[in-house]
Amino acid sequence: MKRRGLAFLLAAVVAAAQMPAFAGESPIVKVDGALVPGARPYIADNGTVMVPVRAVADALDASVEWTGGLNMIKLSGEKKSAQMIIGNTAASIDNGSSISELGAAPQLEGGVSYVPAEIIKEVCGVYYSYDGVLGAASFMSSDYKASLGQEKENATVY
Repeated sequence: MKRRGLAFLLAAVVAAAQMPAFAGESPIVKVDGALVPGARPYIADNGTVMVPVRAVADALDASVEWTGGLNMIKLSGEKKSAQMIIGNTAASIDNGSSISELGAAPQLEGGVSYVPAEIIKEVCGVYYSYDGVLGAASFMSSDYKASLGQEKENATVY
């Protein structure tokens, strides 16, 4: 009987170790209410939400350019752009007209560039929220948010 109890306890510990740190099945990214396929946000060590820049930019009709020799990402929205370097927390906004300090440095993970969600919000002019329980990063255009009848306040939810 003790062996059965020990086996059950061991199975429970192994199962718990494989569960994500939030209640949802896995982290997700949504743009205007639609799931962005394959996009998985993560939380940097300092608590900054990081998202895959190309997947999110494509869903927002923004553009991304990668300069491999410099490890540089250029994100361009309708009215703004930002240049970021992997591993550096400074972002050049609108070709150097201002510098923005990012919550975390952009990272390259498995060939995918991750940037702080906040820089996408700033450059693309969208609303952003993060649900830590579900592990869901959501971006909404002004038109989509207005169609939902939500107030125009732009708040980040943690």
